[in-house]
Amino acid sequence: MVVDGFGWTGKLLRVDLTTGTIETQVYPEEWKVKFLGGRNLNARLLLDEVPPAVDPLGPENRLIIGTGLMTGILGPAPARFTVTAKSPLTGIYGDANAGGDFGPEIKYAGYDHIVISGRAANPVYLWIDNDTVELRDACSLWGKTVFETDRLLKKELKDPYVKTLVIGPAGEKMVRFACVIANLYRAAGRCGMGAVMGSKNLKAIAVRGSHSLKVAYPREFIAYMEGLFHDIYRASNYQAYSTLGTPCLIRIKHLRGEMGVRNKQLNAWEADKVEAISAESFLRYLVVKSKACFSCPIHCSHGYVVREGPYAGTYGEGMEWAVIGPFGNELDNPRLDVIAKCHELISQYGLDSISTGLMIALAMELFQEGILTLKDTEGLNLDWGNEEGIIKLIHLIARREGLGDLLAEGKRILTKKFADAGIDISRFIQHVKWLDEPTDPRSDVARTLNYAVSTRGADHLRGRPSYATWVDGGFKRYLEKRYPGENFADLSTIDLRSYNPIVADLLIYMETICSAADALEICKFTTSWLAGAVDLATMAKLAFLVSGKEFDEETIISAVDRGWQIERAFSVREGINGDADLPSARFFEPINSGPHKGWQLDRKRFEELLQSYYEKRNWDQRGIPQWAKLINLGLEDVVGKMVKNF
Repeated sequence: MVVDGFGWTGKLLRVDLTTGTIETQVYPEEWKVKFLGGRNLNARLLLDEVPPAVDPLGPENRLIIGTGLMTGILGPAPARFTVTAKSPLTGIYGDANAGGDFGPEIKYAGYDHIVISGRAANPVYLWIDNDTVELRDACSLWGKTVFETDRLLKKELKDPYVKTLVIGPAGEKMVRFACVIANLYRAAGRCGMGAVMGSKNLKAIAVRGSHSLKVAYPREFIAYMEGLFHDIYRASNYQAYSTLGTPCLIRIKHLRGEMGVRNKQLNAWEADKVEAISAESFLRYLVVKSKACFSCPIHCSHGYVVREGPYAGTYGEGMEWAVIGPFGNELDNPRLDVIAKCHELISQYGLDSISTGLMIALAMELFQEGILTLKDTEGLNLDWGNEEGIIKLIHLIARREGLGDLLAEGKRILTKKFADAGIDISRFIQHVKWLDEPTDPRSDVARTLNYAVSTRGADHLRGRPSYATWVDGGFKRYLEKRYPGENFADLSTIDLRSYNPIVADLLIYMETICSAADALEICKFTTSWLAGAVDLATMAKLAFLVSGKEFDEETIISAVDRGWQIERAFSVREGINGDADLPSARFFEPINSGPHKGWQLDRKRFEELLQSYYEKRNWDQRGIPQWAKLINLGLEDVVGKMVKNF
């Protein structure tokens, strides 16, 4: 059977867990070009269906799973899917993205998006077998780890090839930074999507699909893909990421002075410690194989085994920089075997690696300062690098026991609880919009701006503008269209520590690349966001060949601009404005170590740069999208959804 349409299936699966109602809808045809799909269309659905001031852990919140035009089709890593909801961690717009092969399986079952509402009276899982969809009892799965749940589901369904999306005990306990995990290790990690799933008593989604997808111009598409894959192999980032994966960033961050140490009290680490957790050490001592997501030529993931020492037998896959940094340098822990054990635990419990590692870093600094004592920790030593303390806290957070119950609330609620007790811990907190990041961005004004304005909070996956100056992935052409007559001959001359307004242009371009990748649901590692071969022109060509619809760069830019404005509008409706875009206090302190020692982010000049960004985004001085911009994008109804904030 072939599903309707080219690329998209055109279908949306709705599941009301309160009533048990399941229905399939055909969504408006105009949405396809207008939003592309994936993260973009998820945002549209969330704004439409979640009323203001809803409890993120209440039944009115939606859990939306979206695939894109490219998901499941031969192409540049088209394995991605996005999970979207109001975030229980930040209280605003939230989403998370993952790869593997769960997303393609949704498409093969016949659906572009799944919208889950309500709350089941008892634990359930959703079983999707092509056109047959049902809710099944999951009481026997409740309390099981991610690994156990995946194994038991496949046994019950008598199919080892079923694809699963699972929460662990952390999601069940509604830890506010719990994640959802596909393929055992592919974590949609940020913003607490696992907590939302747990609040709905939904333990898992299991999918089996056997439908096929159509491409409008198959011969031309295959020929184009042959050339594109060769371009990907020749791209400047290919060798490092296919061999080392994201752990290659450890050395880079050390050399660039972006490595936060001890909850970012420091910006430099001893060279021997950097070497101990480097990608080269990881490959030398732990890695046993590399692995790719669906249709990916880069294969950046690695399977690993700890062969000796107290954690011998620990194994896993996909231990990225976003695990090694938070559980390594941030905790002053140079032991790869301990980091590997941490990764195994967070994978089984279903915890976001970044938020978990940085919550432990915060606890260790509070312990260092005497704000947390041995009485508070029930005798647990939280000195920097203490492996027993690190591992024990993972268990306590996931189970919401003792101190872990407090840390499981995340920085937003934790700060308020301390304040209610008369203790100000704000100077120890690093975040933007209550989402934390393992990289210290202070020495790079462009990256700091990236973190400041990202729609879900501090986020390297929403921009990372520094890379646009390394390899021109169409940025120069983009600028020349917007500023005719200007000379943009050499992008490498852009000073990323300057407050030049061109930094805002650079960031918006990179945000556009990232948003387009998330709408098409292809991996950013193949794109010009990371010096890869796939730029906006390539994305437009792919969209045209697959869908048969007229796409060019401007069509792509307009589609993702709609998504960005909607994401911002959702959070504006929830009460944020420009004040929320300022980095926390520590990011304005002087850098005290490393290659940028003495550098300090100038708050006044940064605020001026922020205003420049707002102007280029067509937001007002408070960071609120302007009516004229929304109307120009065909988003007139969004104006009404934000009206109380004007």
